[in-house]
Amino acid sequence: MPQFGLPRNVWTPEDETLARELLAQRAPNAVFREKLGRSKNAANSHFYYKSGARPYRDVRRKRELLGDGEVGGTSVVASFRPSDELLAEAKQRADAPRTITMLLCGDPPVGFSALDKRQKVCG
Repeated sequence: MPQFGLPRNVWTPEDETLARELLAQRAPNAVFREKLGRSKNAANSHFYYKSGARPYRDVRRKRELLGDGEVGGTSVVASFRPSDELLAEAKQRADAPRTITMLLCGDPPVGFSALDKRQKVCG
C-alpha cells in the first residue's frame, strides 16, 4: 500500500531468510544495508514484532485505556471525575459578569485574580 507516494518496503520470504542468515552470522549493519537495503535494527524489529512477543503489552494497553482491573500491582484509573467544589467554582467563574476589557484581554473575573486570592488569604 503506497504511503506518501512511495511503495511500502514489504518483507518477502527471501528477505526474511537472508536476514535470519545475516543475524545468525552477526553481520555488521553495513552488510545488512548492502544486501537487504535495510538496517540490522530493522531486521531485529521485524522478527521481534512477527514473533508476537508483545501480547501482554497490548492487553495491558487495552486495560489502561478501559480501566479494566489492575496492571502491574497498581490500580488503573481510566477516568477522572472532578470534585463538586471544582465544578461549583467553574460554574461560578463562567457565570461571573465580564467587561469588554476582560473579554478582550483575558482578565479573570472579579475575585478570581491572583491579587484577589492573596488579599482573601491575608486579609
